[in-house]
Amino acid sequence: MQILEKQSTGKYGSDKRNEDAVVVTADFAAVIDGATDISGALIDGVTPGRFAAQAVAAAFEKLDKHADATATVAFFTAALAKARQAHHVPQTVRPFCVFACYSKARRQIFRLKDVKITINGAEIGGEIAAVEALTEARRALLHSHLAAGKTVAELLENDPSRAVYAAFSEHNFALLNNAGNAYGFGAINGSPVPDIFIETIDVPEGAEIILASDGYPVLKNSLAESEAVLAEILVQDPLLIGDYPQPRAMLQNGISFDDRSFLRFSI
Repeated sequence: MQILEKQSTGKYGSDKRNEDAVVVTADFAAVIDGATDISGALIDGVTPGRFAAQAVAAAFEKLDKHADATATVAFFTAALAKARQAHHVPQTVRPFCVFACYSKARRQIFRLKDVKITINGAEIGGEIAAVEALTEARRALLHSHLAAGKTVAELLENDPSRAVYAAFSEHNFALLNNAGNAYGFGAINGSPVPDIFIETIDVPEGAEIILASDGYPVLKNSLAESEAVLAEILVQDPLLIGDYPQPRAMLQNGISFDDRSFLRFSI
């Protein structure tokens, strides 16, 4: 593997608050996206999303380089469960994350949605149905307020969709690894992940690959291009309800709407 570009940026501009992680070893290249927990809970001073992402990132050191996708997910699940136990995390705090990683030995990408993937410039869709539904509900709600005369500035100051996001965040744990629900999705949270949520993607020899978290609404063929598009979107549509809708608006005390990570490499 040859690493061409690598960057991870926290939504608040602080590495210590970044809930994403990028991992590169001799055998693997990965992007991990820790889930934002708006409850305010902390685990030894870090957010649950960062705790989950860092636990999985650390597990790469002992991951068998020949492990397939199922074994990899099981290994990360056990690693997070062990970290929860070691740090005495109460059951009411629910750290979880998703990831995509390239395995050099198997020449495959393993993924739990919704980390973005492109192979030789072609993006492989990875949306989560529950997040898509939440995003559309939020978009409709804010458009109704704009139609009623509210301004963008007023809605950024007092965003009525925050209550929708908060309600979803409070209950989304019931959808994690729930294969029996139409809105269920896979995540590393310490409980078994059903096979239906685990993706394995074969990669052609000599391919160029990009792995990126969903903090990039549009994924381009380079970091600079992806950053430029993000910057333009944040200026033109800070509510993020236009052509590239998101579950949250631009954070007033942050530099974007979400953490973002970008890893481009060739094999």
